[in-house]
This record gives sequence, structure tokens and C-alpha cells, in this order.
Amino acid sequence: GAYARTNCTRCECSMCPSCVTHVTRWVSPTGQRIESITTRTKPLFNFAYIPGDLDMARMSRPLILEPLLTLAWHQQTASCCAKDDGLIVDVGGNVGWFTLYSLALGCRVAVFEPIPAFQEVMRLGLSLNPGFASRVTLYSNVVYDAPGTYQLRVPRITGRGGKRLGMTGMA
Repeated sequence: GAYARTNCTRCECSMCPSCVTHVTRWVSPTGQRIESITTRTKPLFNFAYIPGDLDMARMSRPLILEPLLTLAWHQQTASCCAKDDGLIVDVGGNVGWFTLYSLALGCRVAVFEPIPAFQEVMRLGLSLNPGFASRVTLYSNVVYDAPGTYQLRVPRITGRGGKRLGMTGMA
């Protein structure tokens, strides 16, 4: 697609041992800097993320984001995802960790993520995993218990150091 890969001449796949800890750097069509890795989850998948996010920085060594939540997610969804009709609804998908993990487990996913920058990262993650994009529907609206127009506040990376980008506020 339109993403430009930088600093990588090797493959980016979950089957290649040299790529399991290899970070690939990308520049998105909007100029956003994104990195991708192959996770250490079972099953493996390729995950794209925003490198300045503090939560993502903690993932760099274990190659698993939020290990305890990921384990709990696996325990609750793996059997459902193993069925052909398994469907996960991910509200507030962020850059797609649980969406991509659910797809790796075999589920179909309906994901709601209103932030265009996060959608862009998630789309890259989907494209790095053959067969994932055909099993996901990405909605760009918020989910709330009352219809209306809402304003979102999204943290941005500024200066040195990272921010927790996933903490979006809604008013």
C-alpha cells in the first residue's frame, strides 16, 4: 500500500526467526511514524504501533502488550474464536492490539475506533497479517448509550518523552 517501509531489508513475518524481535519502521501516508514487530503471543501476529506511546515502550522487551489482560483475553475468547461464527466487538480499538489478537485467534471482529491516527496504525497492522482484513469491519464512530454529537480529546506526543495515547477523553 501507501505505507513506506524504512530501515528494513528483511522480511516481516511471524514465521521468520530473525523477524520475531525485529522492529520495522514505517511512515504512513499522513506522515505518522509507526513501528511494527512480530509478537510473542500464541498465535503470533504482526503488530503496528506508535513508538512514542509509553504503553508501547513497555511492550518492546516482552513483545506482548498488557500481558495479564492479554492472557485473560485469550482465556475468555480462544474457544469462541476457534469456531467459524466467533465474533468479537472491540469498542475503542485504539491501534488494534485486541482486534489483531482476536483475528490471530480466528475470530471475526467489529471494531469501533473514531481517532483517524489510530485507525491508520490499525490498518497497517491489518495489512501486515494476511487474511486479517477480510475478517474485520472498522467503524469510525464512537459508541455511547445515547445518540448525539460528541467531542473527543486525544493526547498528542510533544517534545521529549512519551504520552499515554490510548487515554482518549470524551465530552
